[in-house]
Amino acid sequence: MGQSKTRTDRSNRSALPSIAWSAHQERTSKPSRKKQRNTDAESLIKKPNRPRVYAGFLHSNNKMATIEQVLDPLVPTKSGRDLSLSELQRLTLRRLRGDKHFIPMLMLGVEGVIDRKRALAEVQSLSFIGRHLLQIEQDYIAFEIKLRSQGKWPADHS
Repeated sequence: MGQSKTRTDRSNRSALPSIAWSAHQERTSKPSRKKQRNTDAESLIKKPNRPRVYAGFLHSNNKMATIEQVLDPLVPTKSGRDLSLSELQRLTLRRLRGDKHFIPMLMLGVEGVIDRKRALAEVQSLSFIGRHLLQIEQDYIAFEIKLRSQGKWPADHS
């Protein structure tokens, strides 16, 4: 009954009394990485972690508009054929930079593969290839807006 309980420290194999053992653990243990829970009502609502998909520009300040803003009839935006060449260029560059799943492509009459780096350079310089990439992107944005407005766009495809 009078004996104190002992534990063995595996790193140096020395016997420590249980009180000393808990003090030893407090000094050597790593701090907890648990996040503190926020109890605000807004923080409890799950927000989808989807990247922003830009599809046009706001009329008011010429900032880029997300596809949700373009589809919202209450938000005045420019998209599609209403965009100037420089606006379409800015929009295409932004979409190319943000596209995680860019697929390298081949074009008839063009030498080599067009990967993301080359596509960005071609669009930036507004070369022959860059202008075709602008047209492809403009058509794709119109297609995406059409499907989303009809409710046919997959929810997880952004």
